[in-house]
Amino acid sequence: MRTLPPADTARLPPLSCDVEPDIEPLLREVVQRGYALHCFGSRAHPDALAAIIRTRLWADVIVLRDHGRAAAYRTLVLPHDDPLQPIQVTWHYLSDAERTLRAVLNIPPAAATSEPYPIPEQCRIPEAQRRPLTIRLGRQAHA
Repeated sequence: MRTLPPADTARLPPLSCDVEPDIEPLLREVVQRGYALHCFGSRAHPDALAAIIRTRLWADVIVLRDHGRAAAYRTLVLPHDDPLQPIQVTWHYLSDAERTLRAVLNIPPAAATSEPYPIPEQCRIPEAQRRPLTIRLGRQAHA
């Protein structure tokens, strides 16, 4: 496992999981925007990396499985809901890690549909893959 140096503009501590060089700046931007990172499985060889940010009404979730498989979604949430276990979403995106991160970083707040629909299976992280878990909190977003 290698430790990545912080980007000059981000001034963030190193990420603990291996990250492809083309998505490292995008992941740093996600953290700067206030997403909490959840590393599922061992830190050296994670099964998935999820990034979650919540508002009062919805949560945006990014799920990175490997460089070629990633998903993102927006789901409506109540205060005690787990955004990793939604039944319905109002927006989703499936692609590789770089495209998925770019889609989430550029989604306008009003981009989601008004009618929730069932979450695609590719967006889910099965319960069995969620252990062990390491959490790294993002910076607080200022509105």
